[in-house]
Amino acid sequence: MQPIRELVLCTGNSARSHMAEGFFRQIGGGQVRVDSAGTAPSRVHPLAIQVIMMLARCFRGGPNGCTGATPLRGGAVGEAAQLELLREIGRDMQARVQACITERGGEPQELAFK
Repeated sequence: MQPIRELVLCTGNSARSHMAEGFFRQIGGGQVRVDSAGTAPSRVHPLAIQVIMMLARCFRGGPNGCTGATPLRGGAVGEAAQLELLREIGRDMQARVQACITERGGEPQELAFK
């Protein structure tokens, strides 16, 4: 079987795209070749890294030379609220990635952490 190729694109490439990339790597195992990129890439948000490590356990170390910081959302939102929001996004993203791999003929791998 040919590997499934996936490119995850977003604006900032600072949170969700890296989470999706991590999920594709773990859930897809060796069946998936994935990268992420952004139209205005910035540094990966530290809370996104925490969520990736908790949910996917496969963060590869950083984006393609990105350097700036980007807030997750406007307003005064505490770090705990941001982390919980990213966890919710991450759980939803796990399910979407599993469905995508299945639809493309792959066999999703079990996650180490749910």
